[in-house]
Amino acid sequence: MKKLLLAFVGVLILSGCTNKEMVTYYENTKAGGAIDSYQLDLRIYGTYNKKSYSEIVRVDNYKGTQLKIDYISKNDARLNRDVIKEEVVDPTLESKEPNFEDPNGDPILDRLSEDTAIYVIDGKIYERKDGRYTEIESALYSNPNVYLETISKGSNIEFLFDEKIGEENYKVYTFKVSPTNMKPMLDDGVLKDLELKEDVSAKLWIDKDSRVYKVVYYIKDGTDKLEINASIFRINSITDMSQRIR
Repeated sequence: MKKLLLAFVGVLILSGCTNKEMVTYYENTKAGGAIDSYQLDLRIYGTYNKKSYSEIVRVDNYKGTQLKIDYISKNDARLNRDVIKEEVVDPTLESKEPNFEDPNGDPILDRLSEDTAIYVIDGKIYERKDGRYTEIESALYSNPNVYLETISKGSNIEFLFDEKIGEENYKVYTFKVSPTNMKPMLDDGVLKDLELKEDVSAKLWIDKDSRVYKVVYYIKDGTDKLEINASIFRINSITDMSQRIR
């Protein structure tokens, strides 16, 4: 019995991280908890079951009670297609608003400059229609918390190495997530019809404040490969959004 206990402790030491620590990382990055707010940069791309995906969504989360869901399609004129495959996103670029000034009054650019985001305020969902915000029943990507919370349900957690990105240092881990624990995440967006056949591999970056910087979920089935890339920016810089829907 003593040998088994020592072996178990040895595994924990080698792995460098326990599920309890993963819960702590999640709690440290929870809007309305340890931090006030954040922006989730969510990128989904790849092919699965003969269907291709290419999604970029940015969700501002203020105190866990207010959301701004900004869906950017692959055909959006603001989007550089190469950005879909970038491994690292410059957080200083995320907070800048695009400049759509056009001396010729191009109607396409006029539409792009409009606020087309969906807002969730205290449990109610609003979408802009005919120049005013109207309450709707549901919206995709209205649960940004699930992309972070899933790390707390991981298994086979292993510390890989320390990695420097720009001027910051991050601890990098890998872990596995069961199909059951992946389901809430898949249900949040366009992947709700996916049926996973096996555990999903994931890679996690933790910053110096023990908060999630980025987590990537790798879904594979034969030659099919699909990635869910969730990065956290603008911590504690999102403000109250309740007046935007008035």
